[in-house]
Amino acid sequence: APHHPHLPHLALLAGEALAIRARMSADGRLRTSGLIRIDADCRDFSSSIDLLGKLALLGFEAFSTEEELKGRLLGRPSATALRPEDFDHLSNDLRLLAKMLEGAFEQRPSGVNILLYGAPGTGKTEFAKVLAQTIGAPLFLIGEADNQGGEPNRGERIGELSLSQMLLGAGTGS
Repeated sequence: APHHPHLPHLALLAGEALAIRARMSADGRLRTSGLIRIDADCRDFSSSIDLLGKLALLGFEAFSTEEELKGRLLGRPSATALRPEDFDHLSNDLRLLAKMLEGAFEQRPSGVNILLYGAPGTGKTEFAKVLAQTIGAPLFLIGEADNQGGEPNRGERIGELSLSQMLLGAGTGS
């Protein structure tokens, strides 16, 4: 059979296509991490893939360690000057939540969720920071702003949460 100069490239592309398809699948790490979203109903392929804003901000930066990349994506843990005494009216709740979270750090369940409900400006974020400091755990604020500093949409918040869960996943020691 005559040698066709494009066949090796086609074979390589076919192999790459399979790898790309696996990575872009609904249960692949790129999508479950929230790094990319694919709108299957979109007719224009170029606008059907959406990168998580934080990833786009990284551009072509080079990172020498995984920790350096994590730090760039997650930012620094949040801190507060407030103390548990500043939330005396919630002292029973603070003790209960601290005990529950300490147990979670020991047991490492697949997830623990705490809902802090209240009007904007009532101190929910500062309470969460005090709670984290009380148990000696880092607290990373997720989905507070989009790339332009505005209010992120639901998809952006979910994408950041998924990415953060992957980066700080159970069993990593983070």
